[in-house]
Amino acid sequence: MYYHRLMRSSIFEGAYGGISLETGKMGHPLVQGNRDDWIRAASVFVAADTPLGPAYLGYGQAQDGPDSLYFFLGRPF
Repeated sequence: MYYHRLMRSSIFEGAYGGISLETGKMGHPLVQGNRDDWIRAASVFVAADTPLGPAYLGYGQAQDGPDSLYFFLGRPF
């Protein structure tokens, strides 16, 4: 994962943009047709430190699999 601070302001303590690349080897492939048992995925995201807690908006996609759009706000309990 790599991220970089994009800005700092009085409302947001920091705003960030980033990417992540992931790979994992499975004993039994989860994705049909994936002969080498490796699954690869990537995502791009923006994040900010807000008065309500951290906020994330991102998009991710796995190799030969579904893509996802996600939003998270606040701190987990």
